[in-house]
Amino acid sequence: MSQEYVAHLIGVSVVWYGRLERGICGSYSDEFLDRVASVLRLSDAERNLLYTYAVDRIPKPLHNFQHAVASESLRTFVAQQEYPAYISDPAWEIIFSNDTLAQWFPTLPDCGNIMRWVFLRAEARKQLCRWATDWASVMLAQLRIAKAHLPEDEKLENLVASILSANETARELWSSDLLAYSHPDGDVRHVLVDGHIKPMPVEILAFSPLRAPDCRLIILVPGTSLAAC
Repeated sequence: MSQEYVAHLIGVSVVWYGRLERGICGSYSDEFLDRVASVLRLSDAERNLLYTYAVDRIPKPLHNFQHAVASESLRTFVAQQEYPAYISDPAWEIIFSNDTLAQWFPTLPDCGNIMRWVFLRAEARKQLCRWATDWASVMLAQLRIAKAHLPEDEKLENLVASILSANETARELWSSDLLAYSHPDGDVRHVLVDGHIKPMPVEILAFSPLRAPDCRLIILVPGTSLAAC
């Protein structure tokens, strides 16, 4: 399509759209860039790339993730998992989880947020073996990357503020050089399941639904060896 035709479909001047095509920096608005993405039928990944080149940041997700992951089939899939499973939003709020998660970690579903439970509940330190090294440090690194990815997300901002204000260890780790760590997929860690005496290894399986790529689908699969906390 010609620049004239694309500019007409977007509703801007040929000069303004032409600047974008030529890679000239400008104060392009989100509305303008989203219209470009819509007219050119860009995928989510292509839209992200457009924003990165044009304004040097990732755009806000187009879809409402709560609605996107609320399908009955996805809920059924999570509910039918033999092992603990849940879906959380970009700020680690639990959207829904299965009964096994509540059986293993009774206080987690009521808390409603994975990060708040890990850092603000005493039960988490007892159930998550080697809490400071295997859980806290890497999860704070995840938080830092999430904040960089979604810098205007108020829920994320409030989550980080509440954790750092209430947890001294978290403040110390946050001020140190955290690892570059974006997801736990494939990690093997140890948990003390409620009602058990010995801890068990679990492999963390982490996925992102393509319909809501900033959400997380997590399943904890037990391993075979045992180790002390």
